[in-house]
Amino acid sequence: MMTPPSLDTLRLKDKSEFNYIGKKLASIDLPDIINGTTTFGQDIQIPNMLIASISRCPVIGGKVKSFDASLTRKITGVKQVVEIGLTPGAVNFHPLAGVAVLATNTFIAIKG
Repeated sequence: MMTPPSLDTLRLKDKSEFNYIGKKLASIDLPDIINGTTTFGQDIQIPNMLIASISRCPVIGGKVKSFDASLTRKITGVKQVVEIGLTPGAVNFHPLAGVAVLATNTFIAIKG
């Protein structure tokens, strides 16, 4: 675990040294975002693409004790149910641990 530096060794920048704070910056993509023409990652569709919905333990460091996917697999559109194990090397937090439902669309993945 890293030890934070002592407060008396920290130096904040002077306002004259700021590169972005307090300055007007051109927003290249803002007009497209506002008028709805921007394509976001979740807008992309490729043939045979599956959508995953992941349920995670609400407790930090928790893991899946057990799960029964038999009812979920019966839902039309659910292709696979998989357990995602703990992330190696993560300290006190395993962001990917849980159960993922892979389905043909978002609604079915969440329902599963």
